[in-house]
Amino acid sequence: MPGDQYSAPAKEAHGRVWYSHPREYGKGARSCRVTGDKKKNGIIRKYGLNMSRQAFREKAEEIGFKKYR
Repeated sequence: MPGDQYSAPAKEAHGRVWYSHPREYGKGARSCRVTGDKKKNGIIRKYGLNMSRQAFREKAEEIGFKKYR
């Protein structure tokens, strides 16, 4: 029902609430140091890289990683 106490305006409420929780720790707080993207799933943290998988594949040889296969 329009004006009901349980319903919110469709687009306005969603825009304010979506991704509004502060990310200070955990997966959501980490970002790629190359692209700065926070919403990527594959962050490589090993050896302090903190890079997305995509950025790592592009920059691996420049960093000094060698592919043996």
